[in-house]
Amino acid sequence: MFVSVVTVATVVTTMFLVIGGLLTAARTTLGDYDTVRNVALCLAMTWPLLRRAWYPLSLVLWIGFAIQLGDTVVGALHHEVPETVGPLCFAVALFLAAYGLSRSTADGSASI
Repeated sequence: MFVSVVTVATVVTTMFLVIGGLLTAARTTLGDYDTVRNVALCLAMTWPLLRRAWYPLSLVLWIGFAIQLGDTVVGALHHEVPETVGPLCFAVALFLAAYGLSRSTADGSASI
């Protein structure tokens, strides 16, 4: 259940940021590239969850963790508290979900 909640929360939050980025007047090519990558990541998280493909989902959750950890570092380097704490919270949740799912798929007991 925790993995499903983390996955859905990540997808919803990411899509909220994508839509906000698309609606802003200050769009850039780099921002549009980021949008495309975020949509692809959301699809990569949603499809395995719907198919109950736990191993592929765990891989995507690990990737999401790495991205959020990188975002945490960027926020910290820019001395932006919300841009540091927000990604850090998602990084922790994604780590816990990915770690738990990886352990349960390794011993064959995966249940979301």
